[in-house]
Amino acid sequence: MLALPEPWAKEGTLEAAVRMILTDLCTGETQDLRAHVDLAREIAGQLGGLSSPGLSGILARLVVV
Repeated sequence: MLALPEPWAKEGTLEAAVRMILTDLCTGETQDLRAHVDLAREIAGQLGGLSSPGLSGILARLVVV
């Protein structure tokens, strides 16, 4: 489990994980895709889910897409 100190740090890490997922999908990198999806799910859960008020609307939309 990740131990990031501040919610904004988790949001930044979640955004990076989502960008890696999109890159994996575009390039066909299926080996890394599972790890990146698992990371994004773990961080989103730590933040209280995608409907959490802490997640900005843009980030939540990016994750859903």
